[in-house]
Amino acid sequence: MFFALAMFLFAPIGSTATPSPSSNIISYFYWGFVFVILFSTSIWGIGNSVRNEQLEGTMEQLFMAPISRLTLIVGKWARTLLTDSIVVSYTGLIILLVGGLSIRVANPILLLISIGLFELAILGFGLIFAAIAFKLKAFNTIANFFQFMLIIFGGAFFPVALLPFPFVLISLAIPFTYYADMIKFAAVESPTLINWSIELLFVAGLSVMMLLVGLQVFRWVERSVKTKGQIGTH
Repeated sequence: MFFALAMFLFAPIGSTATPSPSSNIISYFYWGFVFVILFSTSIWGIGNSVRNEQLEGTMEQLFMAPISRLTLIVGKWARTLLTDSIVVSYTGLIILLVGGLSIRVANPILLLISIGLFELAILGFGLIFAAIAFKLKAFNTIANFFQFMLIIFGGAFFPVALLPFPFVLISLAIPFTYYADMIKFAAVESPTLINWSIELLFVAGLSVMMLLVGLQVFRWVERSVKTKGQIGTH
């Protein structure tokens, strides 16, 4: 429904002409959609799955299995990444078939690099969220808060520069804003917040840091809940 509305408002239905302002608008929204869907992997694909294992009473059995707990987490991330990839693929196909518009990709290599770095950051953030799921029981409230904050302030569907001054500072303080910025630049060549090459180096360093922090936080919380016997508590 979201993309159908955008196509009826902006797209010349049935047109297969060269890229136009209409196709750029649809592409801009589409890559924002991809950004939000992939980010959801870290929350619902990793953190929420850990919480569900707790509620179903299977978490202790999983943690007693002779395999790395990190393997379990990465497996949940990979499974959700696969289903998300299917979703974004058939959404692009629907846009092509219904609206007659192809999704624009200005720089495919840079786009793949940006999404790859984004996935590393997502995995690190997902490990932190999985750790939060161990400790806190009001998981859905926290997850919805993070997701809506990202949708509103992360630059997914409209440029951060259009936000009023007090709110643009919030956007700039959110690390994932810069990933959305790089993905949009690589796909539709929208202006970046800073020089794109500097921003690319920044998100690369941020991805490594977030992954390392996520691993450390998850291991710390795992040891803590084991010591206190809280792995399977509701």
